Amino acid sequence: AGLAALAAAALFSPGLARYLDAAKRYVIGALILLVLAVLTFAQASVYHDSESLWTDTARKNPRSWMALNYLGFYAQARRESAQAIDLFRRSLEIYPSFEGHNNLGKALAAAGHSAEALAHLREAMRLNPRESLPYVNLGDMLAQQGQFDAALAQYRRAIELTPGRAGCHYALGTGLEQTHQLKAAIAEY
Repeated sequence: AGLAALAAAALFSPGLARYLDAAKRYVIGALILLVLAVLTFAQASVYHDSESLWTDTARKNPRSWMALNYLGFYAQARRESAQAIDLFRRSLEIYPSFEGHNNLGKALAAAGHSAEALAHLREAMRLNPRESLPYVNLGDMLAQQGQFDAALAQYRRAIELTPGRAGCHYALGTGLEQTHQLKAAIAEY
């Protein structure tokens, strides 16, 4: 927008107007608008979806911990565990965030690396003790290992922290269902 305003100001300034007749000014103005339209169209492809936006951000700024974290999230959603883990690790090397530790813990748990997952989930809990997501992720890991009582305790802790978060109740409901506590599970759903 700044470039367009500068070009328009120069084109229609009184000094330049002396040297160009109205027809030439309009042709030059149209050419400037065409160039800006092409640049806008090219930039718009970056905003196709949020993954495209974060990919472009990481390409332009490889040290963007947030872009790497989001790209790890998308890789995990595509079940590309190794790539997700790598992206989360790179994000944490740049900035040791709650999000990075929580997401890496979840990815490591899904890949079967329980001990390392636990360390990252505990660090996420330390960094943001009022956030429930690491408790849900730890509960999911424990449930995958058949440790249902421990998993239920984590889900209940998550609900204590954020009672209005539906995902916490859903996780508890699923855990209760797995332990054949159907009435209690239905109440959580």
